[in-house]
Amino acid sequence: MTTTYFYNTVEAAVISLIRAQMASYFPTPEETVTQSDDTHLDSGHDYFVIAYPGALPTEYFAGQMVLTNWEVILDAMIRWNDSQPNAWTAFKQLRGELFYLFNVRNIGRTLGGASWVDQVFMSADDRPRYIPMNPGDVESDPAFIAQALSLTVTQKINRA
Repeated sequence: MTTTYFYNTVEAAVISLIRAQMASYFPTPEETVTQSDDTHLDSGHDYFVIAYPGALPTEYFAGQMVLTNWEVILDAMIRWNDSQPNAWTAFKQLRGELFYLFNVRNIGRTLGGASWVDQVFMSADDRPRYIPMNPGDVESDPAFIAQALSLTVTQKINRA
């Protein structure tokens, strides 16, 4: 029996939408907007979004449809290039653009018309964090500012 794992479709749509709608931040999108791939963090780019699977979905039945709330975690990151004020300004701009894309624009709230996506909502449960240049060294300078953003994607799946 072959089973379709709908999460993969949702995550791919999230990645595709960020790459298409935020191209000015991600001139090399295959290295900077990825699915669970952080191997390019040393490539010299300033902005990254890495998608990871979140909590398992909450499902309930509505007629022939299963309404599923997928969680996609987006690790939004900016490189710490020079000063603290500049780094935080750049981080807030990136986070604001992601917020606007998924919480305000219709194309983001429907993942660009992805199959049976009903709505998308972005939130963050925790504050931004510094990622040190040398993990484990308490005196290490920061390499990135990052925050895990949670996308809840409600998708209708036909049970038939």
